[in-house]
Amino acid sequence: MSSKNICALLSLLFFFPAFSQSGNTLPKAYAYSREVLGGAKRSVVAEENGGISTRASKPAVQYFIYIETATAADIQSVWVEGKNFSVTKEKIETPVIIQNATVPGKMNDTLLADTKNMVWQIQLKDKMKEGKRSAALNQLISNNAIVILYSRKGKVWKLPVKKIKKLSPVALS
Repeated sequence: MSSKNICALLSLLFFFPAFSQSGNTLPKAYAYSREVLGGAKRSVVAEENGGISTRASKPAVQYFIYIETATAADIQSVWVEGKNFSVTKEKIETPVIIQNATVPGKMNDTLLADTKNMVWQIQLKDKMKEGKRSAALNQLISNNAIVILYSRKGKVWKLPVKKIKKLSPVALS
């Protein structure tokens, strides 16, 4: 093999993957959560001896889930901590900044920087009844905090998020 052919082959091996992957960095998923503290809200609990007691309510968790895409994507469902939810999506503008007035002196949290790509906010709706899942999907769900199921151009894709970033809690007034 001549040195010209070897150079051409090496060029293809090194440069072709760079060109083919340049557009494949999307979609990206981002996930955040924060506890919503209900203040003095308490739950009434029946005791075994017939009495009742009150306990502080467990704080609710608010999720902020986003997907960044180059083209539109149809989001079918999302698994959060192993539970499957139906969802709605809304195209939003960036940057995404949330405020937390609960913690004095706390700076705003920038969840997503400004981008020219499409960004969709995913809202969890109802918990869905579990159906049959493949072993690969089961493994993906068990190894990630969030798995987003979406379709694009007739093909179903899975987008995992390894860990949910926790934000400072917020208190209701």
